Formats: sequence, structure tokens, C-alpha cells
Amino acid sequence: MKSSISVEDPKTLLIEIVTITNIPYKLKVTNLEFPTGFELKSLVTTSCSVVGTTQYKCRHSSLMQENGATSGTGKYAMIFSGEADVGSGCQNGAVKRVDFSLQTSDWSKEIDVDCKTYSLNINSFTNSEPIVTAGDPSIGSLYRMQFDVTTMTPKWTDPVHPSPTQYKPYKVRVDSLVFPEGFIENPSLITLGCTEVLEEWRCVHRVVLNSRDAASGTGEYTMDFVAEPAGWCEGGHHRSINFLLSTAPFNQ
Repeated sequence: MKSSISVEDPKTLLIEIVTITNIPYKLKVTNLEFPTGFELKSLVTTSCSVVGTTQYKCRHSSLMQENGATSGTGKYAMIFSGEADVGSGCQNGAVKRVDFSLQTSDWSKEIDVDCKTYSLNINSFTNSEPIVTAGDPSIGSLYRMQFDVTTMTPKWTDPVHPSPTQYKPYKVRVDSLVFPEGFIENPSLITLGCTEVLEEWRCVHRVVLNSRDAASGTGEYTMDFVAEPAGWCEGGHHRSINFLLSTAPFNQ
């Protein structure tokens, strides 16, 4: 027997039971007794197959939706009718009953996720050493400078929620860059990708700037990011970081 509870509300409780009976009798589920606070949505014998040469293995499932219940804990009973194979010469068997108990989490104590509490925070960031190459004269660029910025953002911010698999709301995508004078407008900005590292998202963002008359890449930069939801919270939140770069003169 196994059971599972849905993440979404209203909660649903799925129970599956496997029965083994001697041929020619299969079991077919006919009824389910369950605690108050649930509504039975479906009850079905999903399959029966022959095990070896003497037995039937049948799977039965029930789906219930909470209607006031705060957990699935309680006593249950699944009732079956014994059905003989056609042509076996045997009559259908007596009603069978399987009693069992379940113990589940109490979802009334779960805290609703308020996406507004999941603010976008950047825990840390690093930038790579800039790579300087010859520019593209067709766009008036003398030099081309490329560097990467790596951001670390928390997968969740509320310590009440301990689950790293459910609460991981925000990755970030680079949105804009403020840079020193002397570079051509509209630089290339792209987020290369994000990976999960323990309790954080590690995202790498690439910047390509073309120098018009900048003598070096030394100066102050401001990079703005927009939240990309990794859970069910909406994105759109912005955060910026400021950093300094120091490079050798481009003409060296």
C-alpha cells in the first residue's frame, strides 16, 4: 500500500493498494471507508495480471479531496468483491475487507507561501578578469572588452520553510548595465545560465563592451538584475550591484 498527498490546494489524498489472490478469483474494489472531512472522487481497480501460474495481482486506487479534513491521519477500510474468471465454473466469492491506518502531515499547520515575502536578494557576486581584444572598426570600436559576473541568490529566504525542493523562488537575469564613458551604447548582456549550489542559485552573466575612445576598462559599473521565478512566485523584482574594474590601458 502507498499513499500521497498533493501539494496544491485543496489537498487530495491518493491511496493505492495491491492485492494477491489465487486464480480464478480477482478482487474488484467496491467501497472505501475513510475519516470524515474527505470527499471520494474516484475508486477503481486499475489492473489485474497473472503472477506465476496460480495467482492474480490486482491494483486498486482511491482519490479523495479534503472537505474540512486537516490531515489524512485515521482509519480506513477498502472493500472488495471476489470475481471469478468467466468459464471457470466458480461462483463469485464473498466480500473481502482490508482495514488499515494512515498517518500524514497536518496541512492545517502549513504556512501559505506569500510571494511578497520572498524578496530578491543577492548574497554575493564575483567578476572575472576582463579579456580585451581588437574591436570592430565597422561600428567604430577600437577595442572589445569581455568579462563575466557570477551572482549567488538564495533559493528561499524564509527559515520557516525548510524544504529546498519546494521553496526556491528566484534566479536572476541581467537586465541593464551602467558603465564608464568612452564605450559604445547598447552593450551585449546575456545570462549564460543558472545552476543550483546547495541553498543558492549560481548564475553567470556575460558582458561585452566596445570601446569608442575609452583608454581602459577601469571605472565603476552598476549591473541591474531582474528576478526569474524558479518556483510559483512571479518575477519582475530588480536588484543592482556596484563594482569596480581595473584594467591595463587598451593600447598596451
